[in-house]
Amino acid sequence: MPVAEAARELATHPIPLVTLVLDLLGTRKAPEIQSALTELR
Repeated sequence: MPVAEAARELATHPIPLVTLVLDLLGTRKAPEIQSALTELR
């Protein structure tokens, strides 16, 4: 995903930031990261 498109997504949808970051990382640790971020809320 281009950076500009990602920035636009963040500007219009701040809440799916976690999903966007996980998409950009494309890592197997995505569930761990998501659960950690969920605990922070």
